[in-house]
Amino acid sequence: MRKLRFVIHFLALLLITNCFTFPAFAESAESSIVNVNGSVIVVDGKPIAQDNDPISVSGTLLVQLKPIMTALNASFSWDDSSKTITGKKNKIEFRIQINSSSAILNGIKVSLPTPAIQMNGKIMIPLRFLTDTFGAQLKITPYPQMPTLTFDSKEIAYRKAYDDAVKTYNKFLNTYKTKQQALEKAKHAGAYTLQGQIFSLDPFAIYGRSTPQGSYSSSDPGFLIDNSYIVITNPDKKNIRYGKTYFGTHYYLGTESHNGTLLFVFGPQPKSTQKKIKEAEKAVNSSGNDVNTAKKAIATKKENLVSYVKNKYGTQLSSDPKNYIVLFKYAMHLDNLSVFLTDKNLQEMSNSSFDQAIKLDPVMKNYRSVYFSKADEWSKRKETLKKIATVDPYILLNTCFSDRDYYEAASVLSEVNTDLMEYALQKASISKNPEIITGIQKIRADVAAKIHAEEQNKQEEARQKELEQQEIENKKQEEEQQKQEADEKARELAKKNEQIRQIKQGFLDLMAKFEADFNSRYSSMSLAERAGLQSELQNTYLVPLSTYKGQVNKIAYGYFEDAINMVLTQPDNYMYVISDRIKFAKSWLDQDYGSPS
Repeated sequence: MRKLRFVIHFLALLLITNCFTFPAFAESAESSIVNVNGSVIVVDGKPIAQDNDPISVSGTLLVQLKPIMTALNASFSWDDSSKTITGKKNKIEFRIQINSSSAILNGIKVSLPTPAIQMNGKIMIPLRFLTDTFGAQLKITPYPQMPTLTFDSKEIAYRKAYDDAVKTYNKFLNTYKTKQQALEKAKHAGAYTLQGQIFSLDPFAIYGRSTPQGSYSSSDPGFLIDNSYIVITNPDKKNIRYGKTYFGTHYYLGTESHNGTLLFVFGPQPKSTQKKIKEAEKAVNSSGNDVNTAKKAIATKKENLVSYVKNKYGTQLSSDPKNYIVLFKYAMHLDNLSVFLTDKNLQEMSNSSFDQAIKLDPVMKNYRSVYFSKADEWSKRKETLKKIATVDPYILLNTCFSDRDYYEAASVLSEVNTDLMEYALQKASISKNPEIITGIQKIRADVAAKIHAEEQNKQEEARQKELEQQEIENKKQEEEQQKQEADEKARELAKKNEQIRQIKQGFLDLMAKFEADFNSRYSSMSLAERAGLQSELQNTYLVPLSTYKGQVNKIAYGYFEDAINMVLTQPDNYMYVISDRIKFAKSWLDQDYGSPS
């Protein structure tokens, strides 16, 4: 049996309209925080599952006693004979008798805004009395309970009448189709078909043969007694002579003659057939009248049903046109009717009512998504519910009514909020459906595995972070060492470069001295005169040059050495070659190719 649930329209008004307050004895350090989110009560961040959801009675919110007392760390006892509750916490004690408008709080009689009651075997007590008594903070966030679609006895009767009318119509329609088929059969009895067309010509005769296909093949168009434009051939397309085929029933089979050729006589339907046709036409007309009558009955039953639903909600909305709960339920009802009656106009009216409800309360947009998702496959529906739960999980929970609703919500919340997931699972656990029971176990197992995996991931992340930190330290030390080594290499390189520079500079200075002597002296001397320069060239240039061997570019070295030796050997008119050798030596001095190994 579905649990009794009331639509809570304006829970926020409870804070204003509930003028009854009670002395608070609990110390502030022990103060709990109680949040009411529609049908979901959360105490100190933990949702509490109740067999009976909160109800509003005369503007006072009543909640199930046991779960809220347990959540507030209070104890209670029950005296069945006097129907009295005794609650205790620290130095606070109260007694409340069922249906009494007062309570005894630490020996003092206080008034209750609404008596405690019993509902479905559970005690329901004013929530504000408990929170004020124990010094708890109470915060109420209104969430309208999503309406459910129900049909009263009158509507059920209207729906049955419509359904019966449709069945009657279908029955008459099938009879009408059968009568039509009988009429067509009677009309075509004895008729013949020529190239797909039915003919009822005057009598004529054909000489021909019957074929295995049941048609008639003429042996010669000249034997056609009447309607000579008709030519008959075999329908199997073999030995086609005249291009046409006759399919039909003959009325008279003549005697065999003309070497096996038979005489076939065809003609209009006999009187017996015409009588059958008239009888069949009469039956069709009678059956058609039945169909039309049944069709009108459907329209009447449909109008009765639609009018009843419109008047039902119209009465409610006339007194409260901005009641978005009624508008939403009306929209659901019209949507259901549009499917039941296959009426697009009702669907448009349904969409309009949905839009009006959403304008009055945007939460209704999420409720509409939940409503329509019920027709979707689970994978698609789950995505819809998850989007809603991600924005506000309490919206999703306030759309739940059945064990399956809570089970599906738990499946979604397992990825969003495990505390609310557990709340939904407890609400779903009343189910006796094996599929849901198994599903609940799987959700819990999956979440446990996920939590375990997350814990392992955290540990692994911590270990990785420690390793990364150690790696950072090691890298710092390595970078510092590399920096020191790089600095040392830089110093050595600078020193080496300075040495190379000095060597190059000495080499260049030696070439400059030789070039100066060549330009001022050697170039103007004859080959015979230059022969006496051997000792000078040896001591002044070749011996100093040898000190640079292996330290400068070997090609530059070679060009310079050639230039010196050519002074003794180069003919007078080729002295310019020596100058070229000096230029080549200079150009090759800074090249990589041929540099000393």
